[in-house]
Amino acid sequence: MPKPPSTWKQIEREIADLFGGHRNPLSGSNNVADDGSKRIGDVLNVGALAIEIKYRKSISSIKRAEATRKDIKTRKHSCTNWIHIERMNGNKKTLLVACDIELFKKICKFIKLYNNGEIVDDGESFEIKAKTEY
Repeated sequence: MPKPPSTWKQIEREIADLFGGHRNPLSGSNNVADDGSKRIGDVLNVGALAIEIKYRKSISSIKRAEATRKDIKTRKHSCTNWIHIERMNGNKKTLLVACDIELFKKICKFIKLYNNGEIVDDGESFEIKAKTEY
């Protein structure tokens, strides 16, 4: 059974806050900017970054990532952070990356605080543009 709308809306708000943006309240044909152009993603005002958030009861990739986390914990490994990466056979350009929420928050904080949250994508390269003033 799907979660009530307030649950997935709250998740979108939390992720938007991590990136310094805000939740896109619209979807489908209503999802247009003031100038009439189509907006993309569940989070707005994050520069050249498109963020799409999915909330599901069960996702096999997440289950495998959870197995990675449990394996590290079971082995009492010295690593406290973990990242699980998956790629489909034949697709070299798309990765699915899963990590602990606390590590994700640290990554977002780095982007937002240390680099002023400005993400630059010129079509060929992708970088986080550093602040010039502090």
